[in-house]
Amino acid sequence: MSTVEADLTRSVRERTERIKPEECWELLAREGFGRLALAVADGVDIVPLNFVVDRRSIVLRTAEGSKLTEMSRSSAVALEIDDRDPVSGVAWSVVAKGRPRILTAEDEVAAVEALGVRTWSGTSKKMRYVRIEISEVTGRRFHGIPTA
Repeated sequence: MSTVEADLTRSVRERTERIKPEECWELLAREGFGRLALAVADGVDIVPLNFVVDRRSIVLRTAEGSKLTEMSRSSAVALEIDDRDPVSGVAWSVVAKGRPRILTAEDEVAAVEALGVRTWSGTSKKMRYVRIEISEVTGRRFHGIPTA
C-alpha cells in the first residue's frame, strides 16, 4: 500500500463512527423505506420496500409472488437504509439482519394490519405480511466524505 493509499485509509477510518444500536432502531423507525437483500435461486437479489418497526422487528407487506416465495425459503435476510447530506457530506448507513417469517395466524395478521404498512405497488393482489426477527443491527456514520 502506498503512502497516499495509507493516508486515505486512515483519513476515512478517522471520519467513521459506529452508530449505537438504539440510534440504529430510531433511524429504522424514522425512515420506513430501505433495500432488502435475500438469497434467491440464482444468487442474491436486492429489492426496495416500505416497512415499519414493531417491537425490535421489521414488518413488511408484499404480494404473493417470487419475492415472497424466496423469503419463505430464506433463513436470513438483510435490510439496509441510508442517507447523505449533500451539504455537509455526512452520510450514514444502518443494516439490520434477521430471519423472515410469513405471518399466517389471524391474530398476528390483525395486529400488524394496524401498523399501517404500505406497499409501493398499491396492488390489489392478495397481500401477505412478513416479520423479520432482527438478530443484529449495526450502523456507521461517515463525516465529510468527499463526493469526488
